[in-house]
Amino acid sequence: VAAQISDNLPDIPELPKAERLKDEKELLGVYLTDHPLAAAFEVISQFTDLTISELNMLLHGNRKIRLGGILASLRPIITKNSNKEMAFAKLQDKTGSIDMVLFPKTYDALKAKIAVDRPYIVKGKLDERDDELCYIVEDMDLIEPGGAVLAQDIIEIPRGTDKEVLTKIGQILKANPGNQKVEIH
Repeated sequence: VAAQISDNLPDIPELPKAERLKDEKELLGVYLTDHPLAAAFEVISQFTDLTISELNMLLHGNRKIRLGGILASLRPIITKNSNKEMAFAKLQDKTGSIDMVLFPKTYDALKAKIAVDRPYIVKGKLDERDDELCYIVEDMDLIEPGGAVLAQDIIEIPRGTDKEVLTKIGQILKANPGNQKVEIH
């Protein structure tokens, strides 16, 4: 006679998606069912210049670059010389990851608004240390749930641009203040 086998598992609700993804990454080392940036990928591509895998020191070493991704880790430290707080972090997008440095002045300005496992648009410059690419952070803007970006727009104006054009750009910006910061290069 075969015994009937049954389980007595409790009926519990499924974990929230964010918590499930975090647990997958922690236990397996990869996101299995989804990626926390899935909803933010489209927004990120609209506000970034390159993906992490496209970074090249020869091509991008002397200019500001906007990257987007999830802040995978954050490690604050105290500097030996100035006894100020700075941080090392890792940014991850769908193509790879890069180590980032937040020097004391930058970290002090940003530390209240940054947290691990949140998506950001990051502005800064590419650097190379010990033959590895790293990213020197100048600013970070959180991508809010639903895709809203608390960001600033960058307008690049070529050297030698006519004074009338510059005046017109200034007039347009003053007439349309909006709620985002604008940085002119």
